[in-house]
Amino acid sequence: MKKWAYISAIALLAGCVDVEDYFLSTGQVSVPGQYTFEYYGTNELLVDEEMFFGENEYSLLTLETVDDQGNPATTYALYFGDPATMDQDTVIVYCHGNGVTLESAFRRATAMANVGGKGRFGVLAVEYVGFGLADGDISEENMYLGTQAAIDWAEGQGLTEDRMYFYGVSLGSAASVGLTAAPRTLRPEKLMLEVPLASIATLSQDVLGVVLDISFLSQDNALDNIGKMPTIDQPLLLMHGAEDGYIDYESNGRALYEAYQGESGTLVVVEGAGHGNTPETMGWELYEQTVLDFILER
Repeated sequence: MKKWAYISAIALLAGCVDVEDYFLSTGQVSVPGQYTFEYYGTNELLVDEEMFFGENEYSLLTLETVDDQGNPATTYALYFGDPATMDQDTVIVYCHGNGVTLESAFRRATAMANVGGKGRFGVLAVEYVGFGLADGDISEENMYLGTQAAIDWAEGQGLTEDRMYFYGVSLGSAASVGLTAAPRTLRPEKLMLEVPLASIATLSQDVLGVVLDISFLSQDNALDNIGKMPTIDQPLLLMHGAEDGYIDYESNGRALYEAYQGESGTLVVVEGAGHGNTPETMGWELYEQTVLDFILER
């Protein structure tokens, strides 16, 4: 077990850290009070500056919704593409991971918007209520509410469910799985998950190394993906790093895939990949082709 996981386990057992604080935490923006979207050169996914989007090629959306207490809340989303053609375009709803904001998800969302060629698919990167600059507190329900606010906006622009695809990374798998299993408006056509978690209970057991009833710590934020997976029949693409030291592949990714009861599932286990570098370890060409083939498969 890595040192940080061991220290975190002690803190959890001692009651010093609530489960929500450990597994549900927002990242920081670089400039207080505003998002800053910048590119800092190429990397394993953004392999060419021609993949970058200019400021006129994406939109920062301000969305009004409510939080899990019924209070008015403002959240945000980024849309890569032209909203005027959303009534024709295929759109990938991108749900970022823990400790991340729209700002830090910007480069990953850009890579997604280059699958199949720059701008082939629209990408709607969501901010959860309570994360980043959005109002409210962090909770599972607020993840759904922030994601749904972005979906409602897209539906208003003409998006239909047969052209909507989910892509959830790490914690974002909870928003993706939750709104696929129980859609509040549009039902996604397909579901893509990268390093997904099975549940908070599974993660806690992985970190602590023992089977632990965490109900005394978390009543509302179970993030129970594995309990919802059998109800999902949409085609599924699940990618997980074999060496993931945070969300263990065997107890999370593999367990989720085995719980899936649909007829069209694809499991990609990436040897040598950890938690935050699955696409990078695959390399852009293989990653892009894997996602593109899944989207286009009929």
